[in-house]
Amino acid sequence: RAAILGRPFGWSEPRPGRISRPVRVCLVYDCLYPFTVGGGERWYRALAERLAREGHEVTYLTLRQWDEGAKPDVPGVDVIAVGPRLELYFEGRRRIGPALRFGRGVLRHLLREGRRYDVVHCASTPFFALLAAGLARRRGRFRLLVDWIEVWTLGYWREYLGRFKGTVAWVVQRLAPRLGERAFCFSRLHERRLRAEGFRGPIDVVGVYAGPLDRPDPEPAEQIVVFVGRHIPEKGVLAVPAALASAREALPGLRAEILGDGPLRAEVERS
Repeated sequence: RAAILGRPFGWSEPRPGRISRPVRVCLVYDCLYPFTVGGGERWYRALAERLAREGHEVTYLTLRQWDEGAKPDVPGVDVIAVGPRLELYFEGRRRIGPALRFGRGVLRHLLREGRRYDVVHCASTPFFALLAAGLARRRGRFRLLVDWIEVWTLGYWREYLGRFKGTVAWVVQRLAPRLGERAFCFSRLHERRLRAEGFRGPIDVVGVYAGPLDRPDPEPAEQIVVFVGRHIPEKGVLAVPAALASAREALPGLRAEILGDGPLRAEVERS
């Protein structure tokens, strides 16, 4: 993944997986693992540490999720809180207020410090941080890369936030692809949706399996169901206990392991 970051800037790669010269990278995400647990959190922390190990100057902008006066220990990475500690979720849904506060903090930082960075790399959501990076880009003269982890439909936005707020979020999503010069998607589905929303720059689809296609010899099967994901309604975690109970009518020895964390964890444990 770090090697992909190098290609838009014309840097030579003397060997796979390496960028030839150090760059100043600013990663923008409102959560930081392990203070907040999720796939995005792990992704951005791993990316920050990987870039730092390769000798790049890495700054990580986020909201504060740790105790006042403490400092996150991310090797080689300067973690900067551009907003206070806030509750990000209400009833399993992302709150708008923290996203606005984060966007404001990102804008203030990049207007003041943007010229320190060669690259600003941020997630598409929360959109306000991406809009902030787009507004500050001309003054900061940095390159802007965007991870489009998901591109939601109008119907899904309305289901998630309600008709009015969901429509507003969808309109903002339609504006966001005009920002950034290179995008990263994690599936062909969201690559197609991003193109349909009007993004015209290059898109790298990352996380797609590119290994051998030879079928390995299978291990002996175990009677186990494994769920891996954030404990939120969209992931379907609450369906696991009922599905397990139903399946046990045919397979009495079936058991389940539920991995992850999130707002619904206590409800999952009660089930």
